[in-house]
Amino acid sequence: MKTILLLVLSIPVSCIVAISFMFLYKTHGAGLKKRFFRKKRSKRTGQKQVHHKDESIGNVYNRLNLYFENEKPYLDSNLTISDVAKKLYTNKVYVSQAVNRYAGLNFCQYVNRYRVFYAMDLLRAKPGLRISEVAYMSGFNSTASINISFRFFVHTTPGDWSRGIRRSSSPEIPPRPSKRRSRSK
Repeated sequence: MKTILLLVLSIPVSCIVAISFMFLYKTHGAGLKKRFFRKKRSKRTGQKQVHHKDESIGNVYNRLNLYFENEKPYLDSNLTISDVAKKLYTNKVYVSQAVNRYAGLNFCQYVNRYRVFYAMDLLRAKPGLRISEVAYMSGFNSTASINISFRFFVHTTPGDWSRGIRRSSSPEIPPRPSKRRSRSK
């Protein structure tokens, strides 16, 4: 008897809740995205204005670039998007959106791009460094990760790239001798 009573009472309550959600979605949910991202025209000039959110994401991207150029946080192999968001006094969603929109990369790719260019600078300055040393000095966790990132951004491996730099910058350096020994009879 109690279960039937509970069932009879719960049906109208669940209907009211469902109707409330449908009403809220109909009035706010579907139009929120359109209203939030819509570009408005200026009353004076008639030109499209960038929405406030777009300006703030652009601001986050500018601050992110300055932070990466000046502080070099990418050298920390344990860097996370949350760490960067805290330093920029924003949240990780804005950091991610800024990187996606303005760099065309995800956050990991953005960080690895800085690491690759730092590794390239290291290899130019000290051509004798091993790739594993350059990887750890640049913030990569392994030689495999530097190889993958190097191929993504430079379209070659770090070893091939550094050999090319050594050949072009100082042609008087002879190539390394091979490890094979010729046997004489």
